[in-house]
Amino acid sequence: MGISVVQTLLTEGSGRAHANLAALVSPGNQGLLALPSAMNLDTATGLAVLNAEVTRHATLVAYLDDFWIMMVLTAVTIPLLVLIRRPKKAADGPAEIPH
Repeated sequence: MGISVVQTLLTEGSGRAHANLAALVSPGNQGLLALPSAMNLDTATGLAVLNAEVTRHATLVAYLDDFWIMMVLTAVTIPLLVLIRRPKKAADGPAEIPH
């Protein structure tokens, strides 16, 4: 179940980050003027290359968010280790198991 939850968070986070990053891509954004010619906003190929880069960055952001969540959960559960006790040893020694 844990892997499924992390995968779901990754997928949703990637989509959310992609939407946020893609919202910044517009012809009026002055920061996009310095893009290489392969990422020309006026061509379909340039848009595809730029979309692939946005997707790559969105995936990175989603992975960072997932690792942050896993780190917090691990840090929260570490104090619970104090509650774990060692099993008591039997006074007679280990019991034999019949074959």
